[in-house]
Amino acid sequence: MGELTYAGNAKIPAGSNARVSMVERSETGADKRIVAERSLHELGSKPIEFDISVDPSLLEGEGRYGLRAEITDGDGNVRWTTPEPLAIDDISTDTSVTIELEATPQPQTPDFTQYRCEDGFHLAAATAGTRAILRLGNRRLELQPAGDNRYTDLHDNALTFREGGVRLVLDGTEHTDCRVVENQSPSEVDDDNGDTDAEPETDDGSGEEDGTGERERDSGDTAEN
Repeated sequence: MGELTYAGNAKIPAGSNARVSMVERSETGADKRIVAERSLHELGSKPIEFDISVDPSLLEGEGRYGLRAEITDGDGNVRWTTPEPLAIDDISTDTSVTIELEATPQPQTPDFTQYRCEDGFHLAAATAGTRAILRLGNRRLELQPAGDNRYTDLHDNALTFREGGVRLVLDGTEHTDCRVVENQSPSEVDDDNGDTDAEPETDDGSGEEDGTGERERDSGDTAEN
């Protein structure tokens, strides 16, 4: 369906991943929901080819759609991204598109605070600029501000900062009464994450998933505002 590229001669770091999302846009230009998503692994050099399939039942006749993309390094840091989605004028065509990504400034490593929830779940969280960052073993999530010390993403994950702790909703599971853990080493937080999918993705050594090296997800869920 298209390719990802960016300006300059910077090399894609080893172990980087890319994600392409088709999003439905509101009349005000905000993202309403993710319609389809494709993950790419074991990236080579640019341009990066991708294909994304959409379930027609998830599309609305008068809907406005666009493509977002990002490239993250092996530590989960976003290295290139689309500031605004690339508008799709006619989603019924097979026309190839080129998504131009922009380099993102690489901030200093945020100061993470470690928490343990009442159900035994461990996490580390930090704020960086306007966003919040979650560290869950080898998994790293960036959440956008949603007001009242609450941060969310398009997958309905949510982190709320409260006095002395946080409340986390992750992959549909709520973790409450998460309190600051004193004198806990970073390795303990990284390696103990309850029953979540915080383990790194594995493959057969070829870098492929389902025979394609890609992972696809369709979703009709509406994202939180």
